Amino acid sequence: MTSLARKVIIITGASAGIGAASAVELAKYGPRLVLHGRNEKALSDVKQKCLDHGLKSADVTIVTGDITEENTIKKIVQTAKDVFGTLHVIVSCMFGTLDVMRSVFVAQVEALLNEPFNNAGYAHSEDGPIHMGGTVKAMDDLYRVYVRTPYLLVQECLPELIKNKGVVINCGSGLSKVPEYPSRCRLGAMHTPPIFQLVFDFQEPVLEKSAELRHWKVELTCYVIEVMFELLAKVSPFEQRLATPEEIATVVVFLASDQSAAVHGHDLTCDLAASKTNPIVDFTKFQ
Repeated sequence: MTSLARKVIIITGASAGIGAASAVELAKYGPRLVLHGRNEKALSDVKQKCLDHGLKSADVTIVTGDITEENTIKKIVQTAKDVFGTLHVIVSCMFGTLDVMRSVFVAQVEALLNEPFNNAGYAHSEDGPIHMGGTVKAMDDLYRVYVRTPYLLVQECLPELIKNKGVVINCGSGLSKVPEYPSRCRLGAMHTPPIFQLVFDFQEPVLEKSAELRHWKVELTCYVIEVMFELLAKVSPFEQRLATPEEIATVVVFLASDQSAAVHGHDLTCDLAASKTNPIVDFTKFQ
């Protein structure tokens, strides 16, 4: 993976989970990293792990803030340019906070256990899966995280990505492909069509300038709230477990490198085949 040496890589959501694991795994190959998150202490811990894997302190910079705010997006990109002069790769690991996810999930479960229908839409019936409703605020919050923010981030980075034939890796929820899971997962999948459309929106002006984004890659992963871990671990037909952030990070490294030159615009699922099993969720387990 020598192609990653000295590349400038922005990683959002780098304070934990897949973002943190990706930062540590990438650090082994000598890039320069811009780590974003809300928790400065957690980011500092991730930075130290990157240094333990061979990077120098000057090779890793930290940016804190709410990624859904435009000023934070601008600050991330400007920091990359101010500190390192350019940027080559975006690894977006932006997920709603556990509190937001849990509140949405619990509201949906309560609706399923107590009412056949709710005011926001259909819940569940014995005849099979029916759309589960959520609040408008929950939908708006998830839209901001999964669709609006990745779009604006790439838009802000576009001049440098064009110049460097850059790479975009966008992480989302593999559960969006699994029937019967809460609509949080469905909403989490909202980013996929707009993100893929960006390929065409952004490629056209790029091609007119006789250059192109070398890759556009969408990496779908299994990132779920704590209460579903035990259930989901039973879904994989092979290993009866979830893919770990560290395992996903190795895929991120591959996608960010020149070794994945033939991979363009793909929706890649890394979930130990869990999304292929069509599992049924017994929501009574969460009473």
